[in-house]
Amino acid sequence: MDQIHSLNPYPSFRAGQRESVQDLIQAALDGSQIIEYKGPTGCGKSLVLTVVARALTKKGFAKTIYTTPQKTLVAQLANDEHLRITTLIGRANYPCPKVKSNSAADCPVPSKIRRKTCPRCPYILAKDAFLGASLGVTTLDKILVDKSIPTPNILIIDESQSLETKLIEQRAIELPGHVDLKNLEESVGDWVQIVEMEKLKYETKLEKAFARMVNVEDDELNSIMGFVDEISVVKIAKTLTKIERILAKAENVYQIIINRPGSFVIDKNRNFKLINGRTQFEEMIRGISLVILASGTPCTQLLATNYEVVCAPHPIDVERRHVYYDPCGKMNLADRGKTIDRIAEKIVELHQKYNRNTLVHCHSYHIADRLGQAVCDLGIRCKWVEKNEREENIQTWKEMNDVCLMSVACEEGLDLPGEKYPLNIIAKVPFGYRGDEWFMKRIEADASLPAEQKWENVAVAVAIQQAAGRCTRGPDDFSETYILDGSFEWFYKRNYALFEGWFKDALRRKTREA
Repeated sequence: MDQIHSLNPYPSFRAGQRESVQDLIQAALDGSQIIEYKGPTGCGKSLVLTVVARALTKKGFAKTIYTTPQKTLVAQLANDEHLRITTLIGRANYPCPKVKSNSAADCPVPSKIRRKTCPRCPYILAKDAFLGASLGVTTLDKILVDKSIPTPNILIIDESQSLETKLIEQRAIELPGHVDLKNLEESVGDWVQIVEMEKLKYETKLEKAFARMVNVEDDELNSIMGFVDEISVVKIAKTLTKIERILAKAENVYQIIINRPGSFVIDKNRNFKLINGRTQFEEMIRGISLVILASGTPCTQLLATNYEVVCAPHPIDVERRHVYYDPCGKMNLADRGKTIDRIAEKIVELHQKYNRNTLVHCHSYHIADRLGQAVCDLGIRCKWVEKNEREENIQTWKEMNDVCLMSVACEEGLDLPGEKYPLNIIAKVPFGYRGDEWFMKRIEADASLPAEQKWENVAVAVAIQQAAGRCTRGPDDFSETYILDGSFEWFYKRNYALFEGWFKDALRRKTREA
């Protein structure tokens, strides 16, 4: 434990960080395979987790992979000069001078000869460095898809509240029309064979395109594309990549149908989807000595039953991050019509307290449209988050001043530090859509579980708490969160155990003046 300080690249630890490191190391040395690390916003999870990984390397854990469902966090870790973690990201992020787009994602060189042909390929060099490092970071997608990445001794999953969703999505696919749903096993088996034949056909096409390549004495060809038509070959290579991804999913679907009947849903649109991610999690961690699931709102109970818990104190004074419950009426379908105008008036009142940028969590695009228009009618400017332009819309709003962002699906992965974002409003408690076939199957599957293990309850509680943390990101930051939907009260009382201590400490109820 005396070596912990020497592994910290910063002059000192924040309050609670050293204790978290010690507790995590001790739990690992005591033999825990799964550790849930509750690290609230601003506690410096990345530093704690990297110090733990490096300390355990000295204890015999040779290889650690640090990953997360959130690609933006991987980018942040890659750019952190203090932590110095060897990083592997998607091929599209590496240059390839062989093609006009200069993107390794467009590299058409067959995988069998890529290393020999392009030994100085930036992506290959990055992957080699990642595989050789004792601590490396990459995206969760990479771990789930790339079978060339060996099983590590330690797997750290940050922002793990999204892990089960990611595991379910990784197996989801729209079944093609020729798959007979009444004869599923045989029909999906035929589909796998069809895709395998397509893969072989395009592999042959790609190899033929490079058949004219000459032997050269240099370590690397000066110009591959001098021998083939670039546009044609890139197109073939991209098609082959798509086929390989479809084949991997089709093979997974086939194995699930054979070995786990009843574990999936096929909806009216032929979308295949697992009911839960527990078995996928078990498969993912097989052979791994230690798994650390880190989050301010972890959901480990959805994936495992036997795990150790380590809690970090919240580093931000509660007076700087209050959450106010100030009900303006219920936002369920029956009461929404008479509630939206009252919520709009409240948003305007709160916004005018600061006249900076206000984040409003609306839960659905329909509510965002109606509520945003009502706010605009009261003289406050609004910006909307649209389905296919999320990042662009958010960036535009950040560049504006004195504007409300009517957001959807912004409970996670959005950091708004500083004086520009003092106000965070939850206009609608994010209950699920019961018209969804998967949703109803999940409720049915969870029926016998205690309330704190039911996905429906966990998902709503996590979304509320994640939303509450968007605008207070560090010890010197400040924001107020307001929950305006009257449905919050009964949900909170029924699911009190699902709310973390840091949230309960911050929660206040506004009382109306007579």
